[in-house]
Amino acid sequence: IHPAARLVELEPAAAPGLALTHGVVDAALSQLLSCGDQIVLHGALLETEMGCIAALGESGVGKSTLTAHWVRAGHRFLSDDWFILRPEGKRLLAYPSYPSIRLRSPDPGLSSIGGREEDVSQPGFSKIWYSFGPGSIAYCSEPRDLQGVVFLRRAGAGTGKTRLSSPGSREAVAGLISSLLLLEIDSPERWEFLMPLLARVEAGVRMEELDIPEGTDGPVTARKVIEDLADAL
Repeated sequence: IHPAARLVELEPAAAPGLALTHGVVDAALSQLLSCGDQIVLHGALLETEMGCIAALGESGVGKSTLTAHWVRAGHRFLSDDWFILRPEGKRLLAYPSYPSIRLRSPDPGLSSIGGREEDVSQPGFSKIWYSFGPGSIAYCSEPRDLQGVVFLRRAGAGTGKTRLSSPGSREAVAGLISSLLLLEIDSPERWEFLMPLLARVEAGVRMEELDIPEGTDGPVTARKVIEDLADAL
């Protein structure tokens, strides 16, 4: 990836077509977009009645599974992996990425609402992709106002409880920084742009931490908690 030229260079035989396409969208495109007048965050984006809520967290914490439960409950999503956040006047607008949800195992419920299952069984692309076409009832293709951010965490072993708590400002900004997709990480000028924007996000939207218990009930409970949070907002 060449950020100065906004160029992605690909080896012709790096991977078959479908896996290569998803690789460009997933990795290269998000990194290049992080060089513009916006920030790119690693997380799911769930539509609410008045805007959207971002679900951030480490890989494997359950962002995509939560997104699948969200759309199967009749809601729409904007992203299951990364999205753009851009200030526009007094608003913080979150822009959707590609209309896909990636899971480790098949989900017939997504197929029943129009998700097209795609087999991307190449190294580094072991998940099952469910892609939604234009006009899908499950996907929101328009930017929405960011209302809140939920940091997803795995509950400790044996805890078995879903717990919602409010982080301090320091912890919230640290969580946002850890979720950044950032190509120009060594650029002081880039950080001069990013830090005031991250501080604005922390001060301007609802911030919560959500501990998710292990097991199949965890994502369902997390979805219900975020629904309640959206209603409160």
